[in-house]
Amino acid sequence: MAVDDPEAASDKGQQPTASAPELPEWPDAKTAVSDESASTPVEVGGLPVAVEAAGGADIEVLARAEVEQLGVDGVVVAVSTAVDEADLAVTIGYEGFADAGGAGFGERLTAVSLPECALTTPEDPQCQVQTPLPSVNDPVGQTVSAQLSEADGGFVSADTVVEDSTAGSNARAARTVVALAAAASGSNGSFAASSLAPSSKWGVSGGTGAFTWSYPMITPPAGNQSEVTPDVAISYNSAAVDGRIASTNNQPGWIGQGWSYEAGYIERSYLACADTPAGAGRQDLRWQGEVLNLSLGANSATLIKDDASGTWHPQEDNGTLVERRTGADNGAKDGEYWRLTMPDGTVYEFGRNYGPGRTTQEPTESTWTVPVYGVKAGDPCYSSAGFASSRCIQAWRWNLDYVEDANGNAAMYYYNKETNYYNANLGSTLVQYVRGGSLKRIEYGLTNRSGSVYGASATAKIEFTMAERCIPTSAFTCAEALFTAANAIYWPDTPQDQACAASGVCNNWAPSFWSRKRLIRVDMYAGQPGSLKKLDSYALEQSYPDDGDKALWLKSITHTGYTESGAALTEPPVTFNGILMDNRVDGYRALAPMLMWRVSSIVAENGAVTQVTYSTKDCTASSVPNTGSLQDNTRRCFPVKWASPGQSTSSVDFFHKYVVEAVRTIDPAGVSPSQLSSYTYVGTPAWRFDDNELVKAADRTYGQFRGYQQVETWRPGPVIPRSIRSMVPISRL
Repeated sequence: MAVDDPEAASDKGQQPTASAPELPEWPDAKTAVSDESASTPVEVGGLPVAVEAAGGADIEVLARAEVEQLGVDGVVVAVSTAVDEADLAVTIGYEGFADAGGAGFGERLTAVSLPECALTTPEDPQCQVQTPLPSVNDPVGQTVSAQLSEADGGFVSADTVVEDSTAGSNARAARTVVALAAAASGSNGSFAASSLAPSSKWGVSGGTGAFTWSYPMITPPAGNQSEVTPDVAISYNSAAVDGRIASTNNQPGWIGQGWSYEAGYIERSYLACADTPAGAGRQDLRWQGEVLNLSLGANSATLIKDDASGTWHPQEDNGTLVERRTGADNGAKDGEYWRLTMPDGTVYEFGRNYGPGRTTQEPTESTWTVPVYGVKAGDPCYSSAGFASSRCIQAWRWNLDYVEDANGNAAMYYYNKETNYYNANLGSTLVQYVRGGSLKRIEYGLTNRSGSVYGASATAKIEFTMAERCIPTSAFTCAEALFTAANAIYWPDTPQDQACAASGVCNNWAPSFWSRKRLIRVDMYAGQPGSLKKLDSYALEQSYPDDGDKALWLKSITHTGYTESGAALTEPPVTFNGILMDNRVDGYRALAPMLMWRVSSIVAENGAVTQVTYSTKDCTASSVPNTGSLQDNTRRCFPVKWASPGQSTSSVDFFHKYVVEAVRTIDPAGVSPSQLSSYTYVGTPAWRFDDNELVKAADRTYGQFRGYQQVETWRPGPVIPRSIRSMVPISRL
């Protein structure tokens, strides 16, 4: 609809409030007796525990020191029951420590069992082995419930009768040790997925209704090398926030929620082994075919292989020559990397790890790898000797690291890798992989002479400065060494519980993908080789809002220019306000609404204010599209099929899609008149079946947004109150 009242169209939003994190409230070591009813939890050392057992139960909560010794990031509870107890239901509350581990810690908690020796020798590695239990996490009630039975292996029978005189209990003869431990996934997202989301394939025409905004940075020219001079811009897209659902990796990128800048990459997707006969029960990654996606500049595309000729091309072929090459010293199987040649002759290489003519120069660290299993004959690395022998190191992302135009002018891109470990093949061995990383610098003004770009130094460079995803205070420095389980709360959107070292206890059975870093400054340099001078600097200020999702928020960007003598000239900052909006249809599955911030107003250096009004929610818990005919969905909400942690079957959930109804620009000084653009969306939104390989076949549904047939843009006219300026048709697919 068009907005008739300019004042009503304005929503300045607010700068999200950010306070120091509150420390978790861990329970005290204590014992208690529970009767047969599980309806009323027993407070045991401050921990709500409900046990449903025919003969009642004794409950013991372990001390924090013992829990940490066991390598458990949540809590540990021992439950003693009668010898003839056949089934046991345990519910544990986590309200006091829901944010203890960062990155949605509470909603990622699941139930696991530990050997009974965890109670007597917690330092023994054999007593620290966790066995997942079928469980249900209620993020609204902040509880985890597990149903145990002897058949499930949930009970550990004691060799001798266990007595607890301090609790005043009768003799018990069966004891179960249950812990709450964080998984890589939860109801609000999954770190088992990479940052490549299905929403990257959503329509990009004017009919999508997304609010987009870009802050271009001044990149110094390098002579006549315009083809290789980088375009660096920090860009916002509200659709990227709409696309954050239960099955995607919802850690914001290195700038903040909804913001991005990436030089470019090619990513190959893999699936978990668990749904195959050879990999049953395992969460390691497996080969699923050549599923490749390209991101370069403002464009993204699926790369398609012609099986007959073996050649590659973008799905929407624009004449780009795509070559898969091997032989690079980049850590990936066969030294695999990629070269794209544009119609104008410009070459882009991904994951080569060095430039032409390299001898001992610094590698670009542009190829990020992970162990991948071949589970059937014909898969790379498959071995008839069995699953353990069918593993090799494959690239999951090749970052852009070399650009050369038709005249030999070149640019190189260097990266920081972030590595991690996990227990491969159900815990048989710790293996290293690259969980993520960031762009470190770009050097350009290089020339490929006689087969080498290393003959002379660059005449321009761009440096990207990183900091921990932690906001320093006078009481906490955020030093890298402080990234521990005890301090995890200071890294609000980073899953510290998923970090493992090269040795020691590790209860993570699958790779997870995340970063500890955020971008805080971009510096531009140019000059003579070997004596470059800083010309411009851009400082980014960020925070972690108190309300809603604990996700990195970009507060402001401040530009500083430098004179020939090095004197600094700093402009006022550009600041960003936000509004909290539900991502999930609240109440449909009794799950948290996934409140996420979106940019609602921007204050420019000169004080001009751009205000954004989004549409309201189109769906409610009692009013969603018919799950039996989702192909006919005409609403601004879409289905997602996913399985809750601890559950084996997927079910439908619904998420909102928002569109922009109005954008208004105001001059607070009153010198310039206000400008209002409002938008009318004609017809109903188009949803396409999600057939991309990022989603398991059984979970694919009509979740690909293709926008509206037509959008009318209305602006004030000199005679009539509104006049149609544009009508943007899109194709329904």
